[in-house]
Amino acid sequence: MDRIEVTGVGVALVGHAALLAALAFGLTMAANPPAVPEAMEVSFVEEVGLTAAAPEPANEPAAAARALVMG
Repeated sequence: MDRIEVTGVGVALVGHAALLAALAFGLTMAANPPAVPEAMEVSFVEEVGLTAAAPEPANEPAAAARALVMG
């Protein structure tokens, strides 16, 4: 094997070892999952939101409103 091939094989071995170490570390972290918060109580209510809550539209056009502010 040439010197370049030996270097390539060495880099590949180091890279695979680093990948294996990263995966092993990830699996050890997965063994201790974070604590799950308590469940939230939900109730379905039909009386909420039956009326429209949109604001009243403006009576004057937007350009006229800007002209009064700039003037």
